[in-house]
Amino acid sequence: MSQTEYISPPSGVGLKTGLRAVELGLVQWNDDVKAARFKLTKKGLGYRSRFAKAI
Repeated sequence: MSQTEYISPPSGVGLKTGLRAVELGLVQWNDDVKAARFKLTKKGLGYRSRFAKAI
């Protein structure tokens, strides 16, 4: 699986949280409310890698 393909959000992550991540520029949304799927943007990939190093 590529980090840039559309995937379903993790369990417990709702549409409101996903849309907030879109506003912050961390993910792109496929615009389908019934089957909301997201993919990381370049900014999201950078944030994810910085977060992983901090743990």
